[in-house]
Amino acid sequence: MAKDRMKDLKNSIPKSDASYQQLPQVQNHNTLNIVDDCGIPLTSIDIDKEHKVSEFLDRINSLRERIDEIKVLTRDVKKIYERMRQPEPDPELEKKLVGKNAEIKKLRDDIRTELQKLKQEYQFQNETQESAQWRIRTVQILKKTEEFYEIMNQYYQEYCKHRDKCEKAVLRELRIIGRRTTKSELDEIVEKSMQGEYTIPIMINPEEIRQQAIFIEERYHDIQKLQSSIVELLAMFVDLRELISTQGEMIDNIQQYVSNAADHTEIAVKNLTETTKIQESTSNKKIIVCIIVIVVIIILILIFIAYHTTQKIILGR
Repeated sequence: MAKDRMKDLKNSIPKSDASYQQLPQVQNHNTLNIVDDCGIPLTSIDIDKEHKVSEFLDRINSLRERIDEIKVLTRDVKKIYERMRQPEPDPELEKKLVGKNAEIKKLRDDIRTELQKLKQEYQFQNETQESAQWRIRTVQILKKTEEFYEIMNQYYQEYCKHRDKCEKAVLRELRIIGRRTTKSELDEIVEKSMQGEYTIPIMINPEEIRQQAIFIEERYHDIQKLQSSIVELLAMFVDLRELISTQGEMIDNIQQYVSNAADHTEIAVKNLTETTKIQESTSNKKIIVCIIVIVVIIILILIFIAYHTTQKIILGR
């Protein structure tokens, strides 16, 4: 952005330290000689140049004020746009918007005309481009031109944003009612909505309304069925969660039982081994007892035989 050099322009106006006596009002001369108390000429002032600088500064200040007015009006227009997009806008907003836009257009045309005049006047002036005043004036003109186009771009952007939001709102309402429109019809509806009229003309015959009502009712029943299915599915998932939790506990118990069975099996194997050893020992003992019994029986038989033999011998004598 160009630098504001208004102070430099004011400081560039020639000043004199001489004490002024009564200066004659010269109408037909371009310069005015200044003398001191002794009548010695000190310097001269170019009255026409000083007058042009003052006039230029006044015109720049006027441009600045009008640009500031456009800034204020642009903010007002933005607020009106926001209020017009509300569900129930104020009917008086349209008149306010028209008035604000008319003021902005008038100021725009005035500023544009003034800038063109300034450019034409100072483009072909007698001063050379090496002059400091010429450069300062050029910078000021460029700066005000840039500020003007910047605020106008902001104004047009607010208009485009408002139109886009209105178009989106209209399209959303058209989708809700299921109506198709052409590009020209859509533009017409959008233009009305931009002025605060959000009513959309509905041209649907009774048969279409009846069919849409039937369709909506069927969809409603489908949604109810879907809701019931979702509730049943939720209950099924709850039961499944409880079943999985119970099965988890059962699996933990089975694992505990298997672990206990493994311990008991090891004990049983040990007991079986000991039992086998005891059984073998018992069998050996039984055999020994049987042998002893047989030996005793044989001894008794031998004793009995010997006794009877002895008796017979005694009796035979």
